[in-house]
Amino acid sequence: MTDTKTQSPTDAELVRVFRARFDYHPTTGHLCHKGSTAPITEDTSSEGYLRVRVNGTIYGVHRIAWAISHGELPLRIDHKNRVRSDNRLQNLRAATTSQNNMNRPMHRGKGVNLKGVSFHKRSKTYRARIKINKTSHWLGQFACANSAALAYDRAATYFFGEFAMTNFELGLLEASEANHE
Repeated sequence: MTDTKTQSPTDAELVRVFRARFDYHPTTGHLCHKGSTAPITEDTSSEGYLRVRVNGTIYGVHRIAWAISHGELPLRIDHKNRVRSDNRLQNLRAATTSQNNMNRPMHRGKGVNLKGVSFHKRSKTYRARIKINKTSHWLGQFACANSAALAYDRAATYFFGEFAMTNFELGLLEASEANHE
């Protein structure tokens, strides 16, 4: 009896296929079929990623761009500026799932629209928390929302480094507020 399952190609095989089929322009982020100057833009996922089908499998253009440029396929590739269709090489970086999640904007929920900040009704104070490796960490209780947001920003910068997405970077705090604390 023969095994009819098809094996997934290895990363090295994918890199060879990608390099044989596509040209990537790192300064513009455009991926083109060999022999064409038209960038691939026709297929966008519901999340905003540009995609292309290769041998029956759909790949993100950012993954192909990284593979062509670096000769490897990391588990995740993060878009530094969070624009999922911006595939310039300077905007891409290899990341773990956790690091990729650190660069996400906040989830809009009820109450305070500041990342890492919630309002505690009973005490009428603002609480700051940060999630690190799926564990929530208490950062303190504050009289004003901006102070709690700054506590979150400091912790995010410390723990997440270049992957941190702070309230200030999201435009939720003014520079004068950030410098005041």
